[in-house]
Amino acid sequence: MKNTVGCYRMRHLAIIISILTISCNSTLQKKETVAIDSTILEIQSNTETAQDYDFQTSLFDQVKNFPHISDTTKFITELKDNCHLFDRESKFETINYFKKTKLYGSDKDFFILEYDFKSGSMASFPWKDQIIFDSRGKLINISSAIHLDIVKIFPNENPFLIGTYSTAKGNGRHQVYRIQNDTLENLYEGFLGNRPQTFDRYEDNTINEPYELECKIYDINKDGFNDIVFSGKLVFLQAYSDKAGWYDNELKNGKTISYSVDNPWKKMPITFEFLYNTKTKQFIEKEDYSKKYEYLFGNTK
Repeated sequence: MKNTVGCYRMRHLAIIISILTISCNSTLQKKETVAIDSTILEIQSNTETAQDYDFQTSLFDQVKNFPHISDTTKFITELKDNCHLFDRESKFETINYFKKTKLYGSDKDFFILEYDFKSGSMASFPWKDQIIFDSRGKLINISSAIHLDIVKIFPNENPFLIGTYSTAKGNGRHQVYRIQNDTLENLYEGFLGNRPQTFDRYEDNTINEPYELECKIYDINKDGFNDIVFSGKLVFLQAYSDKAGWYDNELKNGKTISYSVDNPWKKMPITFEFLYNTKTKQFIEKEDYSKKYEYLFGNTK
């Protein structure tokens, strides 16, 4: 009987050890996955949600002093510690703004501040963070946008956030955010492919003029809901033909003409319309612009 009990206990112990081992492996795997996802998220959208910062051990109490920042150095030190911004190292740091606003999707108050650390690696461009807290100081979101603007899209509703993002090379895009259950939610689907772009200063075949296309808000299709329109010009830094593709120079009247940012081949007006879909609550492109300009950029989907 003792042997039977002993065997049973040993089997029971082995099962517990196996479960603990699986649990530990799952935990480790989960942490590794989060790290990978965070890297992908930073590259693709330069925005991190509160779920990435569930280790925030305390509320950011400095929001209680809004709109005053009596000691900027202390404010930044506490901000970096609270939000775990340990990889932002700079000799000259500033808080560019400290705002209080409501956001579309909620009647609560939120604080938005921009922490500017001025310089860093190419991966950390544009070397500043827009950080959102709720009224208690709970972290909602961290973005690394060129600028994050509070924009009224629907006249009688709370404003949205429109973020302009870019890589250090100059390939960029926009995002349009609402708040949903204390989470920042992107409502802008963008293009189906990687090109064209609403922000482009990377000097390859083309750039935008201006780099960030002008953004206007109005009701295009007269359905009672405002839409988003980006417009400007596509500047050709190289010449293009269906037969030859892209080329840098050509012979005209016995002279070689070279094309560049200082001497573009041509400038072509462009307009991208994104209609608000009342069913999906998303801003969706009016037509497939990646397909429309596939003859220039190829298939970028």
